[in-house]
Amino acid sequence: MKKKGFTLVESLVAIALLLLTLTIIFSLFTTTKKGLQLSESHVDAAFLGKTLLDDARKAGFGSVLPSTGSMTFSGTNNGAPFTRIINYGVTVQTLDTDKKLVTATMTWKESNAGKKVVLETIMVDPAGTTQSSGGSGSSSGGSDNNNNDNNNNDDNHSDDNHSDDNHSDDGPH
Repeated sequence: MKKKGFTLVESLVAIALLLLTLTIIFSLFTTTKKGLQLSESHVDAAFLGKTLLDDARKAGFGSVLPSTGSMTFSGTNNGAPFTRIINYGVTVQTLDTDKKLVTATMTWKESNAGKKVVLETIMVDPAGTTQSSGGSGSSSGGSDNNNNDNNNNDDNHSDDNHSDDNHSDDGPH
């Protein structure tokens, strides 16, 4: 007479498969959470860099100066408080009598790895005779061309997947 039901071995195999499946799903959630945190850090750094370049434009061609500092971002992530400190440096390089390259570099630590975002703009003296050529770059979302701001500035932004571009991220993802 054959009994209906599961044997002990069949039950143990089913439990092992269930645990393996749950482990894989849990690791996907953890990886996604880390990716979201990294994305938030990049957004914060890019926002800070854009603000610094906007401040340089507002200062004007003759008054833009190098600077360094840090900014603290804080909030909650899934109910847990966090604090992110992003250090920045702004450099100004004279390219020509009527052109300056302004570079904003933001660095921070994430998952024990150094991260970095670099944004650049070329400022053209409005009293100068040479015009800036249209610059372009790419970010993860597409193209960002700002050719005719108040000082004829060109912002160049790009993702770290393009090693020859002006915005970079160092470190593992």
